[in-house]
Amino acid sequence: ESSVMYVNAFILTINVLLLAFAQNAYSQDSQGTESESAQNELPIEILVTPTMSISDLKQLIITAEEDLFGKFNEMNDDDDYAIDCHDYIPTGTHIPRRVCVPKFLMDLRAETSADSTFSLGTDDYGSPFHPNNRGMVKELTREYEILQEKMEEFAAENAEFRQSAVTLIELQRALSREMQK
Repeated sequence: ESSVMYVNAFILTINVLLLAFAQNAYSQDSQGTESESAQNELPIEILVTPTMSISDLKQLIITAEEDLFGKFNEMNDDDDYAIDCHDYIPTGTHIPRRVCVPKFLMDLRAETSADSTFSLGTDDYGSPFHPNNRGMVKELTREYEILQEKMEEFAAENAEFRQSAVTLIELQRALSREMQK
């Protein structure tokens, strides 16, 4: 249950970052000339129609995530900030969830899991080496700030990256609207 809360907190962080990119992209696009806008357009445009199913939207979101984070990983020169998207099955359910997480988070989780496993049975109240989710977030605050700076820099410098972020946000909003119906 605490892992699900942490994943949800991370997803919220990514959505906030993507929202910031979208606002930045719209303000920069409105300042450009028509010829610049034509040069910055992607060859593929995704349109969300009212007849699109929720599963279709989810699949488009996966494609948009792979596109955005693939571009990010190509431009990023520090592997600790590479973002990997994968499915996992939360404890207590058989329903897989998709998450996109930076390598520094996966490394910390692996390290704390190894520490917890090593110290099993030594503490009746849980391992002192295994920080709770709030502890992990606090421990990684600087890494998340750097990740945000990198994303903002790439969005400012690269129109394709910026458009990929906008596309992902639009698809996530469309899914949210469909799920609320």
